[in-house]
Amino acid sequence: MDEGFVDGAVAGRDNRRHHGADRLSEYVSGTKKSGAPHHAGQDDAEAPGAVDSFSGRELAPLHLLPKAGEGLARQTGELGDPRELMRCRTLMPHRDTLDGMGESPLLAGWKSCPRCRHELEREERSVHCPNCGLAVYANPAPTASALVLDEEGKVLLARRAQDPGAGLWDLLGGFVDEGEPPLAALKRELREETGLEIEPGEFLGGYPDRYGEDGIFTLNLYWTARVLGGELELDDEIAEVAWFAPDDIPPRGEFAFANTVGALEDWKKLRGSMGSEK
Repeated sequence: MDEGFVDGAVAGRDNRRHHGADRLSEYVSGTKKSGAPHHAGQDDAEAPGAVDSFSGRELAPLHLLPKAGEGLARQTGELGDPRELMRCRTLMPHRDTLDGMGESPLLAGWKSCPRCRHELEREERSVHCPNCGLAVYANPAPTASALVLDEEGKVLLARRAQDPGAGLWDLLGGFVDEGEPPLAALKRELREETGLEIEPGEFLGGYPDRYGEDGIFTLNLYWTARVLGGELELDDEIAEVAWFAPDDIPPRGEFAFANTVGALEDWKKLRGSMGSEK
């Protein structure tokens, strides 16, 4: 597969089901584009680099955006500069463990059994029904996500269109369904979010986090991956996607989740260690 298969394109959410698909093939091709990375918060419009990005209601030839945040706000009229978004958000610090003390957000407000309506008995991280025997534990929700890489070693990031973290960067992936193998969930989520078929590669690790500042606890599993085929078509949860070289990845404050930052940092360290061994 050509290395520029999804070279910095994005489908406009409002028209993707109507007339976007027939024009998308003009931009999802084997041609390779070059662009300049611009993170919200950087003022150097002349900086060289390699970030290919496109967003908006109408598809148009790939072009440079002065700033990722400005381009998004100008095209969609919905999401603004990540610096403004982050003034009212707090990125949770990446840690090996999270503070699990106190009432679980998963079980918050549970008073009666959802099965028989009997009053529940509560413990710190679980509830139990003495009538029908139902027991529910506050286990983290698993997710499966990918660092999709091209042949130049760039990673594909997605800007979220919905909360938590609307307007901020994320890696592609999502929640694992009950009984679903994690790698099957990874492929399904990438297909649903982007229309792309991927091949998972190396497992990077698991990162605990929360789904938003007051959300449920999650355990986020990450793999590297490469694109095998498909046609790029973004769903409503994604505003845009863009390729980033390792040294041009946006700063921590422009990401929706700390687990994403942790996975990217570990991947960059792994790349560095592999390079030093050659």
